[in-house]
Amino acid sequence: MLTKLIDKLGDWNAQLFRELKGRLIGRRIVIAVGSSLALQTLLLGGVTDGSCYTDVACRYKWIALFLMLTVLMSVLLFAGGAYLTIDDWAREERRGTLNFIRLSPQSSQKILLGKLLGVPALLYLGVGIAIPLHLIAAIAAGIPLGWVASLYLLVSVGCAFCYTTSLLSACLTHSKYLAHQAIAGSVVATFCGSSYIGVALIHFDWHSLTYEGLKDWKWFVWPVGSQLALGVLWTVATLGVGTYWIWQGLNRRLRNPNATLLRKSQSYGLTASFEIWLLGLFWPALQLNSYSDRPFEILFTVSVLTLGLFLPIIFAISPQRQALLDWSRYLQGTKIHQPSKLKIRGSKRRDLVFGEKSPAPLAIAINLAIAFAIWLPWVLLYPMGAGAKMQAIGGLILNANLILIYALIAQLFLLSPASKRQLLAVGGVTLAIVLPPTILSAWSVKEMSSLWISYVFGSPWLILTEVSALAIALSFLGQLAAMAGLHSILAKALKFKS
Repeated sequence: MLTKLIDKLGDWNAQLFRELKGRLIGRRIVIAVGSSLALQTLLLGGVTDGSCYTDVACRYKWIALFLMLTVLMSVLLFAGGAYLTIDDWAREERRGTLNFIRLSPQSSQKILLGKLLGVPALLYLGVGIAIPLHLIAAIAAGIPLGWVASLYLLVSVGCAFCYTTSLLSACLTHSKYLAHQAIAGSVVATFCGSSYIGVALIHFDWHSLTYEGLKDWKWFVWPVGSQLALGVLWTVATLGVGTYWIWQGLNRRLRNPNATLLRKSQSYGLTASFEIWLLGLFWPALQLNSYSDRPFEILFTVSVLTLGLFLPIIFAISPQRQALLDWSRYLQGTKIHQPSKLKIRGSKRRDLVFGEKSPAPLAIAINLAIAFAIWLPWVLLYPMGAGAKMQAIGGLILNANLILIYALIAQLFLLSPASKRQLLAVGGVTLAIVLPPTILSAWSVKEMSSLWISYVFGSPWLILTEVSALAIALSFLGQLAAMAGLHSILAKALKFKS
């Protein structure tokens, strides 16, 4: 019966058939099932020690069993799944079968789905064998089945996020480091998975069987902290959207290892979804007497989180040296054979906005404009004076300019002929972030206010209220000069005129 089921799955997904066929063999199945049953027997023996004399005591014993099984199954899924997916990818790399898989007529989507469903198949089997006891414990303890379903849903979407992230990290890592990365990934997944499920469990009162949650927490106007259904829906949507964007990068990298991780058009959607999600967290602050009356502190936090998004985006959409040179040669050839300058400029503009081989800074500027447009209503609606609102808008612009400078620096390093240009790009951007505050710390903010605001990320939110309008204007002009200089170097390197 199992063989027939696997054959039917093979008709739907050949990669899944390949994974299941290699793993669901007699000896391995016996080990997985036997290990699961042995562990369940040990746990069950620990909660039925003969001291269960009253219904209340029995209920607490069943709750203990339910919680132990919940944590154990979740951590096994997170840690085991992360290790298995990375280790499987490493073995495919070593054997050289990964390129064979890429050349198969299957779509990359089905290949990835086959990996995610098939590689941890024995782990799924072992956990699945424990689900009946888990449900029995929940029913015996009087735990609402809605709670149980919510936990299953949260663990499922968490595992999907964890496994896709693990696969993406394996795709981006050199094959000789993957064996160590599988262990490291398992350790990280253990910590993240246990923290994730722990945060979910502590919001329930298991003695009175009531949901406590975070009663003051809202996302936009929805009370996701006080209502279980909304909290679960928000978590599932958050991790689901995150998994979707990771999947896009994973899918592109599987099809073409030399392609950028994301298309420029995809980066616009990623920025919009992240900034809207972030805006929802701070939207309740617009109400008077809310949890914070310090808008610049909120905007500082938003800026740091936005930088945390944009740094991966910069590297995800910035093409490598050969792609940039190919694009430059194509552009030069178009100029020779194309008589219409308007058509040339239009084609170049489209390439800079949507092309996969063109430089990334203009696309980064569009992403920054999207983030600015999303946060501008928050700034305008926040209950503060007109002067403070202008300062906040100025701070958003100054921080956006700095991120654009980082993008230009990264693109210049990725264009260099050095073999380790990716590491150089990471190092260059890191220096651009860390070096200015390190150097300027030798002077007071008042002495070097323009330089602080110009080149130290996040500093506008800390000192904008203490500097003059002239210093802000000089800072803005200094950033424009830096961007113009970097763009000129990039244009000369690519041998085209803007």
